[in-house]
Amino acid sequence: MHKATDWDKIDLNLAPPTEEPMRQYYFMKKAREIVAEESRKLGRRLTADGETFGCPNV
Repeated sequence: MHKATDWDKIDLNLAPPTEEPMRQYYFMKKAREIVAEESRKLGRRLTADGETFGCPNV
């Protein structure tokens, strides 16, 4: 069963945890903050585009 993560308890001022999955959550929170900062700088939400090549089922 998936347990909800309390993002407020993850302190990015500390070194990244060594144990999974807390290590992954640490970097997920760090990425969220980077995206939020870039969005603030641009004044809009960031977007992404995924392009696949050679997929015959599309």
